[in-house]
This record gives sequence, C-alpha cells and structure tokens, in this order.
Amino acid sequence: MQPTPPISWWLRLGSYDTEKECDQAQVEMYQKNERAGFKMEGVKPEELKRSYSLAQCVATNDPRLKPK
Repeated sequence: MQPTPPISWWLRLGSYDTEKECDQAQVEMYQKNERAGFKMEGVKPEELKRSYSLAQCVATNDPRLKPK
C-alpha cells in the first residue's frame, strides 16, 4: 500500500460552503464512480475508487494545508 501524501499535496475537487454540502458531494462522487461505465481518462478505475475512499472534507483554514 502506498503512503498517503501530505495534505498540502492533495488535489482539491471542490469548494463548499458547509461541511454537509462537502459530505454530500463526496458521496455523489463515490456513487458516480460506482456506476457501470464511468471512466476518467488516464486513471485506472481501481485508483479512482481508492482516491474517493480516501477523500476528506477539509476546512480552508486547516493549518495542514500550508506547505512546509
């Protein structure tokens, strides 16, 4: 298993006004990935599934977002 990179390296998939909106978007992205035939160019389905399973909602002022 590959180690998880520092949070400052993560890709931002969206920005939401509330944690509830972020959580819902996360569920929707995961469900979209589960649909038969969903593909993202250059990304293997199992890698995409792993990424969505590791996704987290993070506040924009989280100190871990600052590069070291």
